[in-house]
Amino acid sequence: MRSVGVDIGGTFTDIVLFNQETGDIQVAKVPSTPRNQAVGFAEGVEAVGTRFSQVQRVVHGTTVATNAAIERRGAKTALVTTAGYGDLLEIGRGQRLTGGLFDPKFVRTPPLVPRPLRFEVEERMDATGDVYAPLDEDGVRQIGRRLAELEVDAVAICSLHSYANGSHERRIGELLAEHLPGAFLCLSSEVLAEYREYERFSTTVFNAYLGPLMRRYLNGMQEWLHDRGYGGDLQIMTSNAGMVSAEVAAEFPVLTILSGPAAGVSGAVAVAEAAGLENVITYDMGGTSTDVCLLKDLRPTASPARVVGGLPLKTSQLDINSIGAGGGSIGWLDTDGSFRVGPRSAGAEPGPACYGRGGREATVADANLVLQRLGRSTLLGNRMRMHPDLALAAMESLAAQLGVPDVHHAADGVIKVAVANMVSAIRTISIEIGEDPRDFALIPFGGAGPLHACLVAEETGISTVVVPPHPGNLSALGLLTSDLKHELVRTYLTILHEGDVDRVHALLDSMEQEGRDMLSREGMPEDRMAFLYSADMRYVGQGHELNVWLTREEFDVQVMAQRFHDAHLDRFTYSRNELPIQLVNLRATATGRVSKLRVHPLDSSDTPDPRTALKETRDVHLCGQWMSTRVYQREGLLAGMELGAPAIVEEMGSTTLIPPGWTGRLDSNGNILLVAGGEA
Repeated sequence: MRSVGVDIGGTFTDIVLFNQETGDIQVAKVPSTPRNQAVGFAEGVEAVGTRFSQVQRVVHGTTVATNAAIERRGAKTALVTTAGYGDLLEIGRGQRLTGGLFDPKFVRTPPLVPRPLRFEVEERMDATGDVYAPLDEDGVRQIGRRLAELEVDAVAICSLHSYANGSHERRIGELLAEHLPGAFLCLSSEVLAEYREYERFSTTVFNAYLGPLMRRYLNGMQEWLHDRGYGGDLQIMTSNAGMVSAEVAAEFPVLTILSGPAAGVSGAVAVAEAAGLENVITYDMGGTSTDVCLLKDLRPTASPARVVGGLPLKTSQLDINSIGAGGGSIGWLDTDGSFRVGPRSAGAEPGPACYGRGGREATVADANLVLQRLGRSTLLGNRMRMHPDLALAAMESLAAQLGVPDVHHAADGVIKVAVANMVSAIRTISIEIGEDPRDFALIPFGGAGPLHACLVAEETGISTVVVPPHPGNLSALGLLTSDLKHELVRTYLTILHEGDVDRVHALLDSMEQEGRDMLSREGMPEDRMAFLYSADMRYVGQGHELNVWLTREEFDVQVMAQRFHDAHLDRFTYSRNELPIQLVNLRATATGRVSKLRVHPLDSSDTPDPRTALKETRDVHLCGQWMSTRVYQREGLLAGMELGAPAIVEEMGSTTLIPPGWTGRLDSNGNILLVAGGEA
C-alpha cells in the first residue's frame, strides 16, 4: 500500500510518499503556487516519482480555509436568525478580541455578514429545547425569495437555543433550499451544538463564508486526482490532528483552520513516541510562520476557541500558538524607528531575495545565507539555486537603513529578533500556563526550525533538542500518522449533584452513535472504531469551563467532582472543594484507526565514522565571529555518530545548526539528538 501526504504551506508544498510494504519514505519540497494550489500539489507528487494509479491513500493538509478567512476572500453570505438577534454578530461580548485595551485607534473587526444581509424571522426555543414561539414559515419563504434576488452564495441559519432543539433550524433550511437550490446552507445546530450564542453564531457564519470556496477546491481536487488514476478517497487533516473525508471537510470547512500546523504536531508525537519522550514542545518554523505546541505526557493541550481575522471561532482544535516568524519574514523599521522582523513575509511569491524570484527586502533566510549558516550550493534538492549576491545586496540595504556599517552584524540582528519572537511564542504556551519549559524537550521541524532550534532552546532553558528525520517535511509525514477523528458535543447545563445521570448517559450514547455513523460512511469497519469522552465543568460563578477526560464508567457524580477538583488544582494550582460544580458540556471523540506510517530504527551494523558524511568545512558567523565549521550531509550519518560543535547538517528541505556549547549524536531512530553543555 502506498500513501501520499501533501501539506500546502504559505511558502512551500511538502510531499511524503510512504510504501507500507517496504517501509520506504520518499520526500519532496516544492514552492507553493498560491494562485492554483493544485499546480504545486502535482509538481510535488511528480518529484517523489510516483503515479496516482499506484497510490491507495492521499491525505491533504490545506491552508485554503485559513487564508480565505484571514484575507476575507469568502462567499457572499447571509444570516437568518431569531427575531431580535440580527445585531448579535455586531454586538459580540463587548470585549476586544484584537488590539490593546488602551489603544485609542482600536476599531472593532466588522462581522463577515453586513447588516443588509442579516434577516430575522419570528420563532424561538427556550433553553430546555421547548418551543417558546412557533416558526413563521411564510416569513422564511419571503426571506428565501429576497435572498434569491440578492444572489447570495451561502446562508448561515442560527436560531436561539438551537443547541437544545434544532428543529426550527432544520425547517428553515428546508424552506430556504426551495428558493436557493445552489447555495451553501449550514445550521448552527450542526456546526456547533453548544451554548453561548455569539460564539455559535460566529462559527456558523465562518463555516458558511468558507463553504462555497472550500467545496469548489475539494471537489476540483478530487476530480483532478481521479482523472490521474487515483481510485481512493481524499482525506483532509483537521484542527484537532485527526482526519475527515473531503466530503465532511467541504461541509464543515471551519474544521480545517489549523490543518497544516496540526499535522506537524501529529508527526512530532510519532517521533516522540519512538524516541521514548513524554514531555515535548513542538517548534514548526516554515517560510511564513512559526507554530508551537506543548505536549505533556504526549497529549497536546486543546484550545476551546481562537480568534481568526479578529473574530471568534469555536471548534475542536489543538492549542497551537502561531506567530508571523519564518524564513521569509522581512526585517523592517517601524514608524517609531524600532527594528522588527515579521510578521510581514516575502511568502512564496516573490520569496526571499536569495531565491532569485524577485524579492528585494532582507529576510531571515537572507540573513542566514549572508552568515553562511545556509549553504550556497543547493536548496530543495537542487530544484532551486541560492543567490548569495542578492541576499548580500538586500542585507546591505537593511544595514544602511539601520545605520549599521557591518552587514554581518545586521544579519545577526535579524536572526536575534526572530529568535526573540519565537521564544515569546514558547513562553506563552509554557510559562504563562504554569509549565516550566526546562522540563520539556524541543522538537524542531519545518524548513527553518532546526536551523534556529538551539538558539531558541538556549533562551528558554531547554537543554534537549531532537531533530527528526526529514524535518522539512514532518507536517506532511504527520498526515500519514493520524487517524480519522470526529468530535461531538452536547450542552447539558446543570449543577452536577442535581443532574440526571441517566440523561448524561443517553447523551453520550447519542453522540457515540452519531460518531459511529460518520465513521461508517467513511468506510471504517466497526472493529477499528474507538471512543473517548470528556466533560466541560466549572465552579458555579466561573465564566469558562475546564475540560476533564473521563471513561464511561467515571460518569458518576462523585467521581466527576473529584476529577474536576484534581484537574483544577493541576491547571490553576488551587481547588475549591466547598463550591458546587456546574456541568456544562458533554463531549465524545469518535476515532477510526487507520494503517499509519511508523518510525523504523536505523541499521546500526556499520561502524559510524563522521568523515563518511563530511561534505565540506566552511567559515560560519557564530557568536559574533567567524568559526571554521564542519558541514555534514545527513543522508551519510549513521546511528551512534557523534557530532561536535560547531557543525551544520544539511539535507533536502532543511538545515540543522549545532552551535558552540552543544553536542550532537544520531540516535537509533535517525533523530539528531542535541544536548546543551553535555554528552548527547
